[in-house]
Amino acid sequence: MVRMQNQRFLSYFFMAGFFTLVGIFIATGLDLPSRSVSQEKRSATYLNAGVVSPFAAVVDRVRDGVVNISAEKVEDLSRYHSWFPFGDRRRVPSYSLGSGFIFDPEGYILTNNHVVSEATEIWVTLSDQSRHKARLIGSDKETDVAVLKIEQEGKLSTLDLGNSDSLRVGDWALAIGNPFPQENLDRTVTVGVVSAKGRSNLQFGRDETPAYQDYIQTDAAINQGNSGGPLVDIHGQVVGINSAIASPSGGNVGIGFAIPINLVKEILPELLRSGKVTRGWMGVSLQDLTKDLAASYGLKSNEGVILSEVFETGPAGAAGLRQGDVIVKFNGKKVTDVTQFRFWVASSGPGKAVPVEVLRNGKPMSFTVRLAERNASLASLSNRQERPSAPADTRLGMAIRSATRELAQRFDVEYHPGVIVMNVEPGSPADRKGIEPGFIISEVNGQPVVSESEFLEALKGARKDRPLSLLIRDLDSQPSYLALRAGE
Repeated sequence: MVRMQNQRFLSYFFMAGFFTLVGIFIATGLDLPSRSVSQEKRSATYLNAGVVSPFAAVVDRVRDGVVNISAEKVEDLSRYHSWFPFGDRRRVPSYSLGSGFIFDPEGYILTNNHVVSEATEIWVTLSDQSRHKARLIGSDKETDVAVLKIEQEGKLSTLDLGNSDSLRVGDWALAIGNPFPQENLDRTVTVGVVSAKGRSNLQFGRDETPAYQDYIQTDAAINQGNSGGPLVDIHGQVVGINSAIASPSGGNVGIGFAIPINLVKEILPELLRSGKVTRGWMGVSLQDLTKDLAASYGLKSNEGVILSEVFETGPAGAAGLRQGDVIVKFNGKKVTDVTQFRFWVASSGPGKAVPVEVLRNGKPMSFTVRLAERNASLASLSNRQERPSAPADTRLGMAIRSATRELAQRFDVEYHPGVIVMNVEPGSPADRKGIEPGFIISEVNGQPVVSESEFLEALKGARKDRPLSLLIRDLDSQPSYLALRAGE
């Protein structure tokens, strides 16, 4: 009896459990479709549904006008390996890969000079992957610009040249090119902003660092193979030619440089007409006039540029200009900095007689300089300067002796009359300004010094309220002015 009751109890228990599970299953099953529908609704809802990227339209407009460039060159290995026997010249082909863009429907292409310089053959690949042999129309290593031409039947996509002067720092910028061409990453687009304008005095580690620099700086990624490609604004106008990057590792770190298109447009007609650019030359080395240097000259304003060297056989020397003169006007225009001044001289052209106003020992003087033609040999002389001037401080912190040929030979520097720096105290103002043993000081406040006594007398006679103006030559014999304050 008890056993039957137990069996009946177990039967009721299992039935109750069964129906409970069925109820849970039904309830859960009925809920599944509603959750699925809810999930579908959530997945179909996203932010900014009405927003369209402005960059996509720009890329659609300009992408097909960007080209790949492959330049074949012949390297002479005997230049690099002295163990090649005399007359046994090892010449091997090498390849330069870069980018460019079509700016004229007749097949004219803009790119960098360093992409195609010394090339024996140049090939251009268009967006449809067709390959064309290109002809070099003109090149200018002073700005790193080159013009190519291809022959192509049918319509070519072209890019419009914009106005780089209207760019503002913070404006959108798109770089289009072919980074790492060996990986077939052609027509890659990167987006950034204009980080700065007017960048100059840059060294890129190439033999052909451009002499005339007025770069646009951007953080749009520029990598190997991007050289020569366009930098475009948000309206699809070309505002620059991507040229170089600043990077400790060789890769992009967000500091790229592009040649402003307005600079390109200035030289483009001459490149198309004659294949080269002819520029004016004064025969001087220059540096900016800082506030400290202006104070050392007794000048109220630091507008102008200092002649840190005047080549005797050059136009400026022939006209009567001297080392230490401060040029304040050129052809009636006020001079504010070295970059501006050099562009004015270059664009004036050879043979032109230009009025120049200077301050010599604080007194205004006027000269007429007939410009000569700048060429490679003259350029190598006048490019030996343009370094940032250092700030002034309170003590000198260096030991000097009269410069002799023997002392110059000991420091492996070119001899010039003056006093030679024998030692620089670590951490001193002279040390912080970059003065090194072997530097030769030839003037203090415009007064020549050739001995320790003359140098010390010049220090004693210096005004306490003005920094000293020192004319120095560094270890490469390059002259420049430096402002220092003589302390107690």
